[in-house]
Amino acid sequence: MSIDYRAIADDQDRIERTAANSIRTLSKLYAERSHFVLELLQNAEDALRRRGDSWGGSRAVRFHLSANELRVNHYGELFNEADVRSICSVGETTKKLTDIGRFGIGFKSVYAVADRPEVHSGNESFAIENYIRPIRVEPIGQKADETVFIIPFKKGDGDIYSDVARGLKHLGAKTLLFLRHIEEIHWSVDSEESGVYRRHTDVLEGNVRQTSVVSTGGDGGYEDEKWLVFSRPIIRDGQKQAGYVEVAWRLASNEAGGPGRIQAVESSPLVVFFPTLIETHLGFLIQGPYRTTPARDNVPGDDSWNQDLVRDTGTLIVESLRWLRFKDMLDVEALNALPIGRVEHKQSERFRTLYESVKRALGSEPLLPDCHGGYIKAKSAAYSRVRELRELLPSDRLTALFDDGVSHSYLHEGFSQERRVELRK
Repeated sequence: MSIDYRAIADDQDRIERTAANSIRTLSKLYAERSHFVLELLQNAEDALRRRGDSWGGSRAVRFHLSANELRVNHYGELFNEADVRSICSVGETTKKLTDIGRFGIGFKSVYAVADRPEVHSGNESFAIENYIRPIRVEPIGQKADETVFIIPFKKGDGDIYSDVARGLKHLGAKTLLFLRHIEEIHWSVDSEESGVYRRHTDVLEGNVRQTSVVSTGGDGGYEDEKWLVFSRPIIRDGQKQAGYVEVAWRLASNEAGGPGRIQAVESSPLVVFFPTLIETHLGFLIQGPYRTTPARDNVPGDDSWNQDLVRDTGTLIVESLRWLRFKDMLDVEALNALPIGRVEHKQSERFRTLYESVKRALGSEPLLPDCHGGYIKAKSAAYSRVRELRELLPSDRLTALFDDGVSHSYLHEGFSQERRVELRK
């Protein structure tokens, strides 16, 4: 049965609840006008999730940019009446707690570049006028299981085309790292440039997966990054409510070209399904459904939900260290990626629990590589750069010398490098 768009548009109670000027304000909050591209990806990820894991259709999202509009298509679950009402409203949503777009303003960000967007989904085709009024339009020949967004650009509002083109080229393959349903993003700019971001995931254990994200085309050429991703379900009141907190460790390529040891990353923005503007100053990436400002440039530190997520993430970091130790991957380079001694950064204050969790773990668990190929606790560790001293007082003599019931051993020689000063402290 076809959706009655006129009934939705004439729903005065809904219109009164929806403040069009609020939408105008929200659509201008973002530092980049191309931010709405991420919101469309959120829509696609949630729609593909609702297809179910057993669904065998395409899990690609395609963006095609022309001079006057952007077209986006995917094969997620089709729009129903509740979705139409949600996309035409503020404060009304069909998203569940496990959906990734539930914290932002979602589709409304397209109004930074467009006045009359169109949605073509299965048998339904409608435009949105004045931010809140759906009106039926002619279909564009979309496939029966396809959803297409048409975003016609505003006239005389700067070079929107260039802004969006830049945003598509700079999305990067890491955009896919923490997604679970979109496997490919294809983009093209007229007939001049195009590129593809791809994600491939292998589950190593129940909560550990190795993910490869590949980028071809665009300014970056070809890039292939491999990551170890650890997940921990968010449990509240005995029930899983909002997906997962996650930790991703970058894997360096070895000489054979395959994944190698852990490698600290230079930039580590907080990820709320997609990268935000918030730098964590960690040597790895963390992700979770944090409550952020609409512009994704701040995380309210006094928000109890966010505080709980930081604690969950701290627990997950320690769990990942134990796994890396078991796989003999917890070397000095990996430890140097940990949140140690970096609390002077303003943004790090809101992640202080992570530092405290790591400090407790290093002090109480054998997580530090020693000179014999094993692991020791911090209170059992000795350090000396003088080889003769290590020979004079080997580990067994150190243990006898201290006579405190603890087996002592020297830290791995990798700790002696100058760039490990912070880690040694």
